[in-house]
Order: sequence, then structure tokens, then C-alpha cells
Amino acid sequence: MRKTVMVTGADRGLGFALCEEFLKTSGRQTGAESKTTFQVIAGRYMEEWKELDALKQTYPDRLICVPLDVGDDNSVKTAVQKVMERVETVDMLIHCAGINGTIRDIRDGYDYPGMLRTLNVNALGAIRVTEAFLPLMDRGTDKKICCISSEAGSIGTCWREDETEYCMSKAALNAGMAVLSNRLKKDGYEIRLYHPGWMNTYMMGTKEEHADLNPEEAARLALQSFFKIREQEKLVLDSYDGSIIPW
Repeated sequence: MRKTVMVTGADRGLGFALCEEFLKTSGRQTGAESKTTFQVIAGRYMEEWKELDALKQTYPDRLICVPLDVGDDNSVKTAVQKVMERVETVDMLIHCAGINGTIRDIRDGYDYPGMLRTLNVNALGAIRVTEAFLPLMDRGTDKKICCISSEAGSIGTCWREDETEYCMSKAALNAGMAVLSNRLKKDGYEIRLYHPGWMNTYMMGTKEEHADLNPEEAARLALQSFFKIREQEKLVLDSYDGSIIPW
């Protein structure tokens, strides 16, 4: 059985690692059916980042790359049209696209246009892409929507004094997906929120060399969580370490 997975923010970092992990592992390794193979649609934002080009050489028949800016309505609509030309269904949608934005103290003055962009990409981007891909997912089997969130979006455990826009964007993502979960579960959908941990990616502009995880490790843990049978009926924020983060 072949299933189709759509990954946003797939250029590099965790998004790229998730694409690679789906392509190289079998269903047995991910927790899906043992004979499952995955076709991956990679939402690509930066053409100059060439990691996906190399991956395409290895998996020419199972990797489809489409330009995608989750913060732009027209880009999302165009991406859906391109995907519809290649596949009839999408079984799983993974929202990995995100930006960190600026880190400022309120006494130094906030960059409000920048804050709006962070909210647009990190929170509305996932809603925008989900809405656009629903016709394809309605015909899929798994109907699973997985969002890369963050402990930064937790109100109950908030400890930061800055990164206001990033924290707000992840809290908004969580709230928006809670509403979608309530609405779409009657149609057979399952939504997951996931905190992947601190990774040595370029989220802050430069590579986080002292982070706890590399993207490859984080991707393996994420897939295990996405396919794990969950006992909770309500939407929760799962963490890479197996815990549930209050949010």
C-alpha cells in the first residue's frame, strides 16, 4: 500500500528530515501498516536550498516538490492545483513550516509588522493549508493532520520574557487546531500537536550547535509519535520525550 504525505517547510531542517524519514522507512518502522510505503509531497519555499534536489535524485518516483509559501493565499492555491495534477489523495498533512521572528524586549519596542508575519506563517499558515488540502484529504485513508508546535505555545508553563510573537503564534496554532479537531473529527480526521524539542536547525538564522537533537533524530521521534495510538480523546500537546505538555 502506498500513502501520500504532504510536508510543509520541507526545504531543510526538520521538514526535510521528515521527508527523508518517510521515504526511507517502511510502515513497520513508523508504526503504520507494515507493507506501507510513502509518497512525499514536499512544500518548498527556498529554491536556492538544494537539499530536496539531492533527495529527488534518490527517490525520483516518490518525492514530489512543489513551491509553497504557507503565508500567501495564492501560493497555497497554486500548490494545491499542482498537487492535484499528480495525486488523487493526500493521507497525511504535516505542518512544519515556521519562522521564529524577531526577539525583542517590550521596553526596546516591538516590530509589529514582523509580529503579524510570524502569526500569519506559524498560525494562519497551517489553517490556510489545511483548508486548501481538505478536498484531497477527504479522499484519503488516514486523514491525519500533524502540526509541529512548541512548548513556547504553552500558556500554563510560560517562562520566557521575550520571543513574544513566536510564543503567541504557537499558542494561536494550538487553539486553531483545537477548533479544527472539534469540527473535523466527525469527518474521520485526527489532529496531532507535537513539540519536537530543541534542534540544531537554522530556526534562529544560524545553526543551533548546542541543541539537544539533530533534525534526523527529531524526525524519527516525531514519526513514532504521529503513528502512536493515543488514548486521549481531546487534543493534547505531545512532546518528543513522551510527556504531554499542559497548554
